[in-house]
Amino acid sequence: MKKRTDIIKEKIEKLISLDSNHKIFGAFSHEYIQNSPLTSEQINEYERTHNIILPHEYKEFLLDIADGDVGPFYGLYPLLFNDDLVLKLDKEFPFTKEEPFILSHVYDSIPDDLSDEEEEEYYDKIYSLADCGHILLATEGCGMYSALIINGEEYGNIWFKDLANDAGMFPLTNPQTSSPLGFYDWYELWLDKSIESIVNDSDGLSSYADFIEES
Repeated sequence: MKKRTDIIKEKIEKLISLDSNHKIFGAFSHEYIQNSPLTSEQINEYERTHNIILPHEYKEFLLDIADGDVGPFYGLYPLLFNDDLVLKLDKEFPFTKEEPFILSHVYDSIPDDLSDEEEEEYYDKIYSLADCGHILLATEGCGMYSALIINGEEYGNIWFKDLANDAGMFPLTNPQTSSPLGFYDWYELWLDKSIESIVNDSDGLSSYADFIEES
C-alpha cells in the first residue's frame, strides 16, 4: 500500500507536467519549486523551542516532501515563516466548530458605554485570541489564510482565517466525508482541483472559504 506522501508526490509531478505555463492561480509565485525537506532533528528542535507537538500529517509532509513553496494559491509557507509573526503557538486555540470566531458577533457585543481607550483594549483582547494555537500554512491573498491548529480541541484541523475582511476564523469541512479537514486532505484538495481544472478546462480551487460549513 502506498504511503500518503508518495501519492501526493505523484500528484505534484502530474500537476507540474500539466501546468508548464503556470496557469493555476498562484503558480507564478511558487513556480512549483519544492524546498528541501526538514530533518527530524530540525523539527524536534522547533517543537522544543516552541513547546509544541506538530500534527503528524504536517510533520510527515515536512520530512518526506518539502518545507514549503509548491502548494495552494501562493504556495505553502516554510515552517520558520511563522516565527516572524506574533502568533502564540504554545497557547490553546480557543475556538471550536460549535463556537467559531465570528467578528460580526464581536462587534455586536461591544458595550455602548466604553471610552475610546476601553474599546481599543476590548478589541486587542478579542483579537489576541485569534493569534493562539495555530500556524499559518498559506495565503489566498487579501488577508485570507489557511491555518493549522496545533493546540487545543481542534488539534490537527485546518481553519480559514480572515480578519482583514472582518470575517473571523472558521473550521473547514472535507467535501467528501463532511469531517474536519486535515492537512493531507487540505493539500490534496488543491492538487485534485488544480489537475481537474487543467484536464477538463474548468475552474480550479477558488477559495477554501467554499468549504466552511454554514451553521
